Amino acid sequence: MSTAAGTPRSGRVNVPNRRAPLPKLGRKAPNGESLSHLLNRLSQLRADSRRPRPEAYIAILQAAGDFSLSRTVQGDESDNLGWHVAQAAWEDAKAGQVDLGEEGMEALLRFTVMYPHLLQSFLLYTDSTIPGSYHALARAAASSGNLEHIIYLISSMFAKNIPPPLYIVKSAIRLACEWGCPRLALEIAEKVEKESATGVRVDQSAWTDILIASADSHFLSGVETAWNRVKNSYTPDEGLLLSMLNAAGRWGRPDFASTILEALPVSPQEQHLAPLLEAFCNAGEVPNAFHVLVSIREAGITPTMASVQPIVAVLSSVDLIDQAFYALEDMQNEGQPIDISALNALIDASSRLGDLQRARATQMAAADLGLIPNIDTFNLVLACCISARHRPLGDTILNEINGLSLPLNATTYQHMISLCLTQSKYEDAFYYLEKAKSDGFKPSYSTYDALVRKCVTAKDSRWRLVLDEMKILGYRPTNELHEFINNDGRSQPRGGKAHSSQKDEPRRAARVTRPASQVSYASRDRSGKATTPGPAA
Repeated sequence: MSTAAGTPRSGRVNVPNRRAPLPKLGRKAPNGESLSHLLNRLSQLRADSRRPRPEAYIAILQAAGDFSLSRTVQGDESDNLGWHVAQAAWEDAKAGQVDLGEEGMEALLRFTVMYPHLLQSFLLYTDSTIPGSYHALARAAASSGNLEHIIYLISSMFAKNIPPPLYIVKSAIRLACEWGCPRLALEIAEKVEKESATGVRVDQSAWTDILIASADSHFLSGVETAWNRVKNSYTPDEGLLLSMLNAAGRWGRPDFASTILEALPVSPQEQHLAPLLEAFCNAGEVPNAFHVLVSIREAGITPTMASVQPIVAVLSSVDLIDQAFYALEDMQNEGQPIDISALNALIDASSRLGDLQRARATQMAAADLGLIPNIDTFNLVLACCISARHRPLGDTILNEINGLSLPLNATTYQHMISLCLTQSKYEDAFYYLEKAKSDGFKPSYSTYDALVRKCVTAKDSRWRLVLDEMKILGYRPTNELHEFINNDGRSQPRGGKAHSSQKDEPRRAARVTRPASQVSYASRDRSGKATTPGPAA
């Protein structure tokens, strides 16, 4: 943009203010002369065809800056007057080929305090042969916190072989990190050190900023480079180390993750070892991930299904699942310890592929691997039974759980209810619902939602009892569930109207006030005799 046209705030509409003072041209300049007196002297010199010296222009620039900085009323008639005077003086000096040097540029750059958006335009006045002008511009950009201007100035200085001051480089790195641009910060630091003719090195605080920003953004290259610079003289806290571990895990670098673990001030816990497991998985080293699961249990922590999700994520095909199983067999043959969560990961991966046969075979191979199944092992197979609608195998799994005297958890009951609802005869779903509540478990919303939908579809009036119990337990039925009920179980097109009549609404919306503990789901046969559901034989 050209500063010769318009004012720096040309978009403002000056509102008249009766209390606004007249332009105070009598402000004193640093040398003791007022701005009006300096302008008169300049006019007299031009009238006498005498060439003003640089000191005269610089004095006017300084006085104009003082005038603008000392304005007491915002938006008065004198707004921008100081800038106009300084701009005219600079242009006059430029037309007369009077070089004002670095001191003149410093005086002009004082206006960036009031008009930061003019900073980039000042480059139009900068002489490429005066490094001090660039330094002054960079200082102004750093004080205004404008990252784009600092980067532009540093790039221009590099292009003109002018070494940027280290404090400007540090400001640019700090701003880039604060704005979440660690890659840019790293490029600046490396470029400064690479192109420095005197071997300039960026200080440790800048590299620390790059390390923290890179870890937060999972920018592994920045983490590694910055860590190698500061690791001998900087002690990161546990939060930063965990962010560094997460970056190593995401990008599949178990070697770097192991290095970070050595710097932990405490014994490794699950949250520290989980990124290492993820790193092995992303690096294609699943057998090593199995060893991490053993280490987690040896640290006194029980690996959960959440812990093995990185393994499940990479086992995306039957071949990969089989290779992982063969790796477990090799570990067993070599006498290496195996954690049951490793086998559960293979069952989970098989279940996600809908491969019930492989999931069941993997679960039954636990004894061959010297493992004792836990409740997660059986729950994963039950989940696969639901997808396959295989109720008989679900009953077999439940008998095996009881044979091992494993306590059923909420997931087991939820899976059994869902499995029963896949059948045409679903009375056992209510049995397991009551059994779960008697064992102290609160059925989930999804369980009640599935029961209501099954009953509505089957024209079973017990959906009202289920819906009432949902509300008593604090669940709020969704609009989709209400639409499903109002449409008698038929899916409604988006934007369509319900097929039921308004006369049916009061009947469907009627609340059942019977307490939850007294709600009975017993069905009746054709003679009217109540029948109690129970597990299939």
